[in-house]
Amino acid sequence: MLRDYPLRVAHGYEMSRKDVENVIEVAELSKSDKLTKEQLTGVSKRRFETLPHAALLLSTLMEKLDTQRVTISAFGLRDGVAAEGLPVTGSTGLLDAVPLFLRSSPQNLLFGHELYSFIHPISSQFKQSETLLRGICMMADAGARMHPDHRAQLVHEHVLRAPLPAMSHSERLFAAYAAAARYTFKFIEDPKYARLLSLTAKRRAKILGTAMRLGSVYSGRSGPILATASLKANDETLSLCVDKNYADLVSETVERRLSQLSGLMKLHPRLVVE
Repeated sequence: MLRDYPLRVAHGYEMSRKDVENVIEVAELSKSDKLTKEQLTGVSKRRFETLPHAALLLSTLMEKLDTQRVTISAFGLRDGVAAEGLPVTGSTGLLDAVPLFLRSSPQNLLFGHELYSFIHPISSQFKQSETLLRGICMMADAGARMHPDHRAQLVHEHVLRAPLPAMSHSERLFAAYAAAARYTFKFIEDPKYARLLSLTAKRRAKILGTAMRLGSVYSGRSGPILATASLKANDETLSLCVDKNYADLVSETVERRLSQLSGLMKLHPRLVVE
């Protein structure tokens, strides 16, 4: 609230030591200043009363640990104790959480798996971890049940606020932009989020979304059918390679999606029937 930060998601939010000191100062000031207290109206009364003490403790802890930044976790000690007895890591946590959140069917999961294999040859374009890319591919059907006129915006909001672990805010913003770009080539996010993701990151997310869109329109969102096609890129050309037995699936729409993707990558499109 103090920074007018538009993404109201605590998990993965970062604060500097100066940010924490500001919270202490404002929390103390709010005891006597009505306007300052009104600025923090989103904090529940029970938490508001302990806010200065919690912030002071956090500031002291950061000083003792000699760290300049802190990342907020939505998970607590109980989650940590439970995780100690299970083979849970950041990657397995995210990849387990995505299908649970989206209520994915076995067909959705298979399609997401094949979609990652499909985009893998151009994965160096995205500058993101394998785990995050796999997770985003599993989100490719997130808008399937949503109204087609509003899918992109709804999916963007959906992913931004998803209760998913092991994601920084920059990764969350990237994933949401890519998932929205999977549904429209001309996606424009809400202006309040525009400053949170760099233009370079948006371009990479748009390439990923457009690649997922190409795979989706070719296969009809079928994992086994998508496995009959692959992408190949070199310095000049982006090729869509298709099994000759499935060449009839290459419609004008598929060719248009390939042209859009190659244009974003500044390459020439090429269709190869193998």
